[in-house]
Amino acid sequence: MFRISVNELRSGQVAARSTHNPRDPGAVLLERGRKLNERIIRPLARIGLQSLWIEQGGTEQFDQLVTEAQLSRQRDILKGLNAVFRAAGENKITDKMLAVFRNVTLALLAELRESPRVYFPFEELRADPDYSLLHSFNVCRLSLMLALEMGEAANEGTEKSGELSDVDYAFIGLGAIFHDIGRAAVAPEVLAKEPWDLPNRERKEVEAHAVRGFRLLRDRMGAIVANIALCHHAFLDGYGYPHQAEMEESGSHLPGGKNVHPYSRLVSLANAYEELVSREGYIAIEALEELNCARKQQFPAAALQALNRIVPPFPPGEWVTLSSGHGGVASTFDPAHPFLPRVLLLTDARNQFLAKEERLELCLGECGRSRIVRIRGRSIEHLLPEQTDGRWEDMR
Repeated sequence: MFRISVNELRSGQVAARSTHNPRDPGAVLLERGRKLNERIIRPLARIGLQSLWIEQGGTEQFDQLVTEAQLSRQRDILKGLNAVFRAAGENKITDKMLAVFRNVTLALLAELRESPRVYFPFEELRADPDYSLLHSFNVCRLSLMLALEMGEAANEGTEKSGELSDVDYAFIGLGAIFHDIGRAAVAPEVLAKEPWDLPNRERKEVEAHAVRGFRLLRDRMGAIVANIALCHHAFLDGYGYPHQAEMEESGSHLPGGKNVHPYSRLVSLANAYEELVSREGYIAIEALEELNCARKQQFPAAALQALNRIVPPFPPGEWVTLSSGHGGVASTFDPAHPFLPRVLLLTDARNQFLAKEERLELCLGECGRSRIVRIRGRSIEHLLPEQTDGRWEDMR
């Protein structure tokens, strides 16, 4: 199977996995094995669906990228998270409800340790109108992956040295999954608005979620977890919120008199990436370009480098179009050469599917000037480095 933008779907293609309705998560929109036609395809983008997994012979290597067992476990996590957020919004949260997520975080950590360190968000699990639940879960996954990738570097600036312990990972995971818990007290109609459409009063109400989350978590989960909730929108260059005075007023001081814990910086980067992808509608390469170029001063260099090593600009399993006109599926990710994945070619330059014996897997670095120019139906040539065999660091 492969993933393709709903805008590039064709009649006759077959859904490779059941898909839930983004506007009604309990309802199955498309059953696995459903053959698509124009009547089915036309409304998909209007209801908020971005992509579908499609059956295709010869692409079985991608079937295990997202398994039904993973999705089932993660739906259970989202149900529990929904209960916590609802209780927080009603002022009925208990220590026990939060404590359950320590085991959830450690189980997720164990799963990530055994998996290839390549991140992509679980779009299939979108389950709430203001995106908070899936966003929080994805920020948790990405934060833990960043911490695993950074190793000892994640502890720089703390009083500790050496590799992170499971306790440290639990702090990061819990802070990440609850970083937005203060949003539970914000009216849904306010959260549904785009940030730039908020009048000043509502903007302050939304921004106050960081301090609310800090106060809710401080006595229940400790200073580090609470600091992550407080500082996930506070950036190295001084932009973001809450401001220094608000931090000091909240009583957020950590050992050594610091206001922002290094783990908060790590989660801040994960949150920024995931917000671009989930809320702003960026694709991976667009979000990476934004963070590495326009916003590189906002995050620790070591964390940004780790992000570049685990987030592929062309995620394996994604449909791509080459400059030659051929279409295919990105099949590998090499952090040393992020813009040169291997691509399994499936269509010719006339957009006709190749016969099975004509298909081949190309390494773009070995086939002349051919490069990926479209993904998710978007042109991305302007985002690529002049030297195809480059890295994000070369573009700063």
